[in-house]
Amino acid sequence: SSQQTGKDTVMNRDIFIRNLTRDTIEMSPRGRNANELTPEEFEKVYESFFDMIFGIAAADISSLPGYGEFDGNNTAPYNTLEEFIRDEIISEKTEGYWKNWTQMFGTTFLQKDYYYGIAEKALKYAPFCEGRRFLVNNNTFFCNMIVDDAGKVHCTDWGRAGIMDFMMDFAILD
Repeated sequence: SSQQTGKDTVMNRDIFIRNLTRDTIEMSPRGRNANELTPEEFEKVYESFFDMIFGIAAADISSLPGYGEFDGNNTAPYNTLEEFIRDEIISEKTEGYWKNWTQMFGTTFLQKDYYYGIAEKALKYAPFCEGRRFLVNNNTFFCNMIVDDAGKVHCTDWGRAGIMDFMMDFAILD
């Protein structure tokens, strides 16, 4: 279904993703949570995790502009990959999802110099990646995945989906 927000109609994210992927993504999969797999069970289906990410990335997003997580209107808010990296990875946001995230430098194992070194490398290589855009789930944690009886893996949480390099899904999976 959809909901009214002023003049704009905002399509439910799950319906948006299902329509975008032409029903190749199962939005309500049945099976076991990936967190519940034993090492032996995981060994039998691990390739399905890769297949899932490649399947998502294969979606035709050529009609959609931008980079970044989809906003409430299911649009990617950044014009370039560089804009996305600067605002989502480098900026020290104090509001929204990443509110006060820099506190992690003093309270966790995350080291500031190491983090910003990687962020600077991302900026350095961004020009080589401009124009290479893929649909990503952007939330590929095991707790958000279901493994069906046939061993196929499905994502269940599309709330952070967007357009970026599909390697993001592999990095989150790792």
